[in-house]
Amino acid sequence: MKKIFTVLLVFLSASVSLLAQNEASLKIEVQNGTLKFDGKAVTPHWKTRVVTGSLTGTPRVELKSNKLYTFDRYGLVVFEKPLNGEGSGDINELQVFFSTPGDTDGIKPARPYPGIFTIEGCTVTGSTDLATLRSKLAGYTEGEGYKANMYKFSKNNFYLYLFFDEEDKKLIRLSMGKDD
Repeated sequence: MKKIFTVLLVFLSASVSLLAQNEASLKIEVQNGTLKFDGKAVTPHWKTRVVTGSLTGTPRVELKSNKLYTFDRYGLVVFEKPLNGEGSGDINELQVFFSTPGDTDGIKPARPYPGIFTIEGCTVTGSTDLATLRSKLAGYTEGEGYKANMYKFSKNNFYLYLFFDEEDKKLIRLSMGKDD
C-alpha cells in the first residue's frame, strides 16, 4: 500500500511539474506577417485545432457572435467563426493577455500569458512599450485602432492589434487574425 501511495505521489508531482513547464514553455511567434503557435503554423489556414490542440486543460466555452474558448491558465482567448450556431473550426481572432485588468466583456482569462511571445525576433512581455514594438514592426502597415491606446499593424493578410495602458508603456493584450 505504501508503494502504491508513493508511486501515485511521484506521478502526481511529475504531472503538475509537466503542466507548469508546458505553460511556461509555450511559444507564440509572429514573423513576417505569419503566426506560429508552439511551432505549428496557424497562418494561412487559421484552424482552431492548431491552437487548442497544443493546450492542456478545459477552456471556458461560450457562444456569442463567435464561439469563445478562454484558456485561463494560458492567458489566451480563441474566437472561432460561427457556423449554424456552433463553431466552424476556423479562428476569427486569437487574443493574448499580458495583464488582466478589470474585465469589461466577460472573456478575460484569469491569469496573464505565461509563455514566450516573439514579434519579429523581439521577446514581448507586459512591459514592452509601443516604441519598441513599432520599431520591430517597421515593415508592417500601421493603421488606427478603434479606441484610445490601441494600434493596428498588418502584413500579408495578417493583423495585429496592440492594446496599451494610458502611457503606451505597458502592453495589456494583443489580438491577431486574418486581415481580409
